[in-house]
Amino acid sequence: MIEKYGYIDTNGRSSLYCTVNSTPNNQGLYVKIEQEAVKLYHVDGSLIAEWAGENLINSFMKKMPALVIVYADARTNSEEKEKFWFNEAFYLTQPNEGNLLDLVKQDIIVVDVRMHLRENGSVRNHGTAFRIDERFWNLCFGNREKLI
Repeated sequence: MIEKYGYIDTNGRSSLYCTVNSTPNNQGLYVKIEQEAVKLYHVDGSLIAEWAGENLINSFMKKMPALVIVYADARTNSEEKEKFWFNEAFYLTQPNEGNLLDLVKQDIIVVDVRMHLRENGSVRNHGTAFRIDERFWNLCFGNREKLI
């Protein structure tokens, strides 16, 4: 995969670090939701990888059953110490399992491919990440309780 779709990075390694959504990226990769799965394609039609939607949903439910989001202003005082003023906090619960694949389809959740070849030719895979901008966390949960 790295040799076929990757590039030479600033360290001179064959690498494939990219964000993928429903629009083909510079490597020609894009994702599509089909048959309750997230599928990674190349523009030539090749299916490169797929993740069963049920597995992704179960992973999310296990790793993130609840979340506290805190919004704060930060400033550094004269002693170079950072201080925070907490403006708002929310407690998010009840993961919205029925919404996750739709969020991928809408490009709200994106896929990050993160790997390179080591000098000995072995793959260093940092793991594929499913990433969401913090502004949209509330879409992943059914309940939002204001704490502050």
